Amino acid sequence: MKQFSKDVLFLTVIGYVLIGVHCEIVYIDDGALEGTVMVSRSGVNFHAFLRIPYAEPPIDNLRFLAPVRKQAWTGMWNATYWSPICVQNTPSSADEMSEDCLYMNVFSKNLTGSMPVIVYIHGGSFAYGDAKSQAGPQYLMDREVVLVSFNYRLGALGFMAVGTREIPGNAAMKDMALVLQWVNRNIVKFGGNPNKVTLMGWSAGAIAVHALMLSPMVDGLFHRVVAISEALAGLRSLPYEYSSLALRYGERLNCPTSEIDLLIACLRDKPATDLVSISFRDHPICATTGGTFYLTIEPELGQERFLTDDPPKLFANGNFSRVPMIIGRTSEEETITAFELLNSPRLDDLNDDFNEVGPYCFGYEGGNTPKSRAISAAIKNYLPFDVIDVRSVNALVHLFGDTFTGFGQHIFVHRINQYIPVYYYKFSYVGRFSFCNNPQEKPYGVEHGDDLQYIFHLNFLNNNFPIIEHSAPENFMVERMTRMFEHFADNGNPNYNDSEVHWPVHHNETEYYLDIGTHMVEKNGLYLERYTIWSQSAALMINGSSFLVGAGCLVLMKIWSRGIGS
Repeated sequence: MKQFSKDVLFLTVIGYVLIGVHCEIVYIDDGALEGTVMVSRSGVNFHAFLRIPYAEPPIDNLRFLAPVRKQAWTGMWNATYWSPICVQNTPSSADEMSEDCLYMNVFSKNLTGSMPVIVYIHGGSFAYGDAKSQAGPQYLMDREVVLVSFNYRLGALGFMAVGTREIPGNAAMKDMALVLQWVNRNIVKFGGNPNKVTLMGWSAGAIAVHALMLSPMVDGLFHRVVAISEALAGLRSLPYEYSSLALRYGERLNCPTSEIDLLIACLRDKPATDLVSISFRDHPICATTGGTFYLTIEPELGQERFLTDDPPKLFANGNFSRVPMIIGRTSEEETITAFELLNSPRLDDLNDDFNEVGPYCFGYEGGNTPKSRAISAAIKNYLPFDVIDVRSVNALVHLFGDTFTGFGQHIFVHRINQYIPVYYYKFSYVGRFSFCNNPQEKPYGVEHGDDLQYIFHLNFLNNNFPIIEHSAPENFMVERMTRMFEHFADNGNPNYNDSEVHWPVHHNETEYYLDIGTHMVEKNGLYLERYTIWSQSAALMINGSSFLVGAGCLVLMKIWSRGIGS
């Protein structure tokens, strides 16, 4: 930084001291940051640097494009308050959302240390969510780690792809790549070790973690990964572009569709809220594949490509970042989805014609073909009765959870454990709070996302979970989870105490996994009998399949209409 700027900063700091305002100043490549102080669960003060810009605002002519690194600034950047969240179709008020949203947050209790770094990628179907509400730092700041969270573009704003060099897709994924490049350059200034970076993601964030493992844009920039309740492991290829879907967006917004350039120019003039509010439901009961943009394989057009080939092919061949991994699910994933189906006035349609409606609910090819009918017959083995009704709730919870999370992880784990250490788990501990309660206002089980509350303070999806005090019955789980992730971030192994945790590496022959409940129990064969049903179906899907890729993140899009959780 120029001497003039440092002089100005010195005078600014002196001014703050004279008026009694506490601040922390960190100098990074781009300029000076003024941070603030927050308090951990245990009452320890830690440094918080909020609203750090990592890219230029992706607005006007930069909409839909790969992010542009933030230019250096002069003077002091105020990093003491939260940034707006990215534009999304949620109940958030307009003043809380902005297209200018590419900001990150860094939390550390020791700016001169060399602690392992956890970079958290929020979930939400690549359509909603943000760093603030989903990654409260109060728990992890009682550990020896630096935490990084950030916003990335969502929906069409982050994943528009039309097969041109300028808009090949994956803009949101390139947002994430830019964050990792920023961490590599700057995290040492916050007490972080750039050679011990762990990627952690939940739901769609877990899919992002797996995609980043495949991307040449971030090779060598992270050293462990944690994928919570999702996997990028579908049986069909990703598309190379979404031009037909872009045309549908254009038609919905009255844009010209005769030429791509005219279409894009028109879409750039539309309000961002209009773009994220569009969806195309496949069926009135189940909207699991509702016309959304998603990851894409980028054709070689002279641009820097995020994803160059099919994920299943790359993982199967070992062409990915070979780093230790934690991956797992909750015991009752997608409970809300099951309840929603049972409460649907159109449930009779599914009972009357499962072969026609089932594919839209459970993510396999439709059309009532011989193949789709065979798959329907196979997955009906989940259901104990001829009629789907309230008696089927447990079976539907299993079916939806396996369909949209569990089976994909099963495929993924068995595909990659020959190349890297994989720590596989099921989270089965039922605390007092959940995203899904039964009629007595008690948790039905362990819903999608319930395990996050023991790693982060959560305040999203209309749920403001309380800070878990040391006197609370769930305290031991916060201590356990944060300790395991701290140890994993430090050395790639979550076993921090042999007398308390014995978590073996997964192998296809042994099928080891850890059941994380009131007690931690080493077990074999996670839901293998149930996954066999999907394995039989998968054999039918492999050729010409339309099985969803990472479908678990897509099914959540319909849940916002009820505003009860995911």
